[in-house]
Amino acid sequence: MPPPLPRRRFLSLLAAGAAAGATRSGWASTAPELGFKRVDLNLAGSEEVARRALMIVPEDLDPGQRHPAVVLLHGYAHALKPERVAIHAWEDSFAVTEAYERLCAPPVEPLNRRSAYLSARRQDELNQSLLSDPFRGLVLVCPYTPNPYFQRQSGPLFRLYAQWLEQELIPAVCHRGPVAVDAKRIGLTGVSMGGHVALEVFLRRPELFRSFCGIQIAINRRQAWTYARRLKGVLSRVGPRPFEVITSSNDYYRYANESLHQALRSGNVPSRLLRPRGPHTPAWMREIGALEALLFHDRHLHG
Repeated sequence: MPPPLPRRRFLSLLAAGAAAGATRSGWASTAPELGFKRVDLNLAGSEEVARRALMIVPEDLDPGQRHPAVVLLHGYAHALKPERVAIHAWEDSFAVTEAYERLCAPPVEPLNRRSAYLSARRQDELNQSLLSDPFRGLVLVCPYTPNPYFQRQSGPLFRLYAQWLEQELIPAVCHRGPVAVDAKRIGLTGVSMGGHVALEVFLRRPELFRSFCGIQIAINRRQAWTYARRLKGVLSRVGPRPFEVITSSNDYYRYANESLHQALRSGNVPSRLLRPRGPHTPAWMREIGALEALLFHDRHLHG
């Protein structure tokens, strides 16, 4: 495999391809192959909360610079597995590194055209956006996400996990990788159960994160309005944050996610809702969920 192109070199080729009209979408026809450095972080913590995380550093990022990072929380199925396995959920089950490569080397194409999860209209929107403002890149941080279900009280677990992220995980990734220490450069995303945990973490440590993206968040409609009210109170204290809620047409939690978005907007909290076609499955996450989350955070953490 040839070494990855430096980002400046890639962007120059991208611009040249666009100017020459190399393809119907205006992109250079040859996509660079990217590499990733993976760091298994074994941190202080407890078995009941968390101890491990996987940091994925794209090799096209300038090692002499500090870059934004996004913390990615997995769902319930992976919380039942050993930590050493669960921390690979976003790469192995949700294809997050493949989503990263797709954004770095447009045009973005569907992985499975028969699924139609990525509509032709959204595909065109993504590619036009990437043509005018190329994807710049992020460090991906995939910690173990504890299971809050089947507990008498989940509050103590959320408090301890938020504390672990603040005191153990984020300092470790800033020390071991080219990650910006500034809280304005770190985003938070969770899928399904991980979306629920992400909401609770954000409410407890909003100052740690610049942007929030919840994907198919595992909450009910009554909880949605409660969370919106709590988020409005927190954001009135720490200042506005970009919010995105991603659900899908056949998501188990579609109506609760739509209610969260509506309640945030009703409370004058800016929120963006995406609702592409598809079910609540890893295949949908591989096709569009991870892709949309990375682009959202890239746009706001580099702003």
